[in-house]
Amino acid sequence: MTVSLESLFSDADLLRALVRARVAVEDAGTGGGRLHWLTALEDEMDRRLAARRVRSSAAFGALFLAS
Repeated sequence: MTVSLESLFSDADLLRALVRARVAVEDAGTGGGRLHWLTALEDEMDRRLAARRVRSSAAFGALFLAS
């Protein structure tokens, strides 16, 4: 794969790349760096979801304290 994680600006870009990587692994197997790329994309998605949960919890906590 030639796309770097830094160029996946939006979650939609990341999700599209993740789907393409999964299809590539299913169609052509895990060689040629395909499994590594899929793993890297899944890790990035997990990192973004964890960051979103932290922001959401912080926002809820601030809202709770303000009331």
